[in-house]
Amino acid sequence: MRKYSPQQCFADILSNIETVRHYIGDMTMNELEDDNKTLDAVLRRLENASEAYSRLCDKEHGTPEIAQDIEARYSGVPWRKFQSLANRCRHDYDLIDVGIIWQSLEPGGTTTLVEKAIRKELPLWDIPPKA
Repeated sequence: MRKYSPQQCFADILSNIETVRHYIGDMTMNELEDDNKTLDAVLRRLENASEAYSRLCDKEHGTPEIAQDIEARYSGVPWRKFQSLANRCRHDYDLIDVGIIWQSLEPGGTTTLVEKAIRKELPLWDIPPKA
């Protein structure tokens, strides 16, 4: 039985979010909306980041007690909203609103709040941040 380590889940979340930010670069929301390849890549990486959090929460294969501890420490982060992003990308792909995706990446947005919380956890888990 495969067990997902918290360290790997954290690293996967951050790596995928960093890649999204790299893909977007200095694009505007309208430019992203008009660039199907980049938008597809962004959605896939956000799906991966969300799935990594779901793996951490998984009762059978993850470490849900760690997820619960983090959720309690960072109660202002919409963890369930972030966790549900993977399912929305997979099942409601035709209803994706680029504006909502864009907002999630802005300061105070869901993805940004998750990223900040996980970065604060890094010293506790010995995961070196990317340069």
